[in-house]
Amino acid sequence: MERIHDLEMSEESEAKLSDRGLSIDDAYDVIEGQPVFLRQKAADELAPDGSLRRRPARIQVIGPDLSGRMLTFIIEQPIDGVARVVTGWPSSKEQRDHYRNATRSRRP
Repeated sequence: MERIHDLEMSEESEAKLSDRGLSIDDAYDVIEGQPVFLRQKAADELAPDGSLRRRPARIQVIGPDLSGRMLTFIIEQPIDGVARVVTGWPSSKEQRDHYRNATRSRRP
């Protein structure tokens, strides 16, 4: 995956994060730490107007913020090192377990 050096997000995404007590700063904390990246395949989904559209492939990013909270963010594929944050939330037990297992395998 291309290295991410900057993040951006829409007002809608910013509102989603805010509703969950998160901000783009939390996403930077996770990205700049030791995250685990999981690819999400493209999928069909309903658009706000009720039409069917194809959601592009995205990346699920799981990791701790600076305070140690385990967080999960969904980002779009980076372009020239810039990734768009779609949404984020406190990691589920399954996501925390996946992170632990993946980082365990990184250790020498």
